[in-house]
Amino acid sequence: MPIEYIILTSLICLIVVGFIYYRLKSWCVEGTRYLKMYYPLKIATLENFLNQEEIDFLIKASEGHLQRSKVANRKGDSHYHEGRTSESCHLEKTIALDHPILKNIRETAGWITNYPADNVEPLEILRYQEGQEFKNHLDTLSNTEGQNKLIASRGERMVTIFVCLKSAEEGGETHFPIIKKKMKPKAGDALIWENAKMIGNVCLINKTALHAGMKVVRGEKYGMPIWIRNKKQS
Repeated sequence: MPIEYIILTSLICLIVVGFIYYRLKSWCVEGTRYLKMYYPLKIATLENFLNQEEIDFLIKASEGHLQRSKVANRKGDSHYHEGRTSESCHLEKTIALDHPILKNIRETAGWITNYPADNVEPLEILRYQEGQEFKNHLDTLSNTEGQNKLIASRGERMVTIFVCLKSAEEGGETHFPIIKKKMKPKAGDALIWENAKMIGNVCLINKTALHAGMKVVRGEKYGMPIWIRNKKQS
């Protein structure tokens, strides 16, 4: 049997299997098809994303407003989960959305990621005290009826920028278990990674972006996640 025939047959089989996998594992929301898969993940550090004055302002704005963090369930509702024990505060409840510092953060995030600033989710502050953590999770949403409604109305989280406002003395790293990487930026620096990418009308969600906020052993950790979606937020 000619080698060319074997190669061609193998390619056709791969294409057929790939198409079947794509149709079985993907789902559609308002004309966009979503598919979770593993592909290489790049993580970069953005040095001096915020200065000390901005850091102090944001931490102070969260004082007295931090509450136990929640996660979205299959119905799209927020609830407490044993895997997430940190505290959080939504800044729009304590600061005007048009405050110059918040506006500058949204515009900078948009400029870095090449998305409109209006695609940046409302900002929040996270605090991890000793013993608190956020176990392995993806920042993207799942294929459930409730979470698909969130995707339809607000879009998917395409990029995460995690800004460190205060680093724990021990523990508190951001751990990416699939690529076996732990990162601990200093105050003012930020980590950035891509959660998903659009190819035509297909949104590929990167399962390699699985990560955890590791347990704080000593001290406390403050952070600000910036999530950039593929739809306007305001």
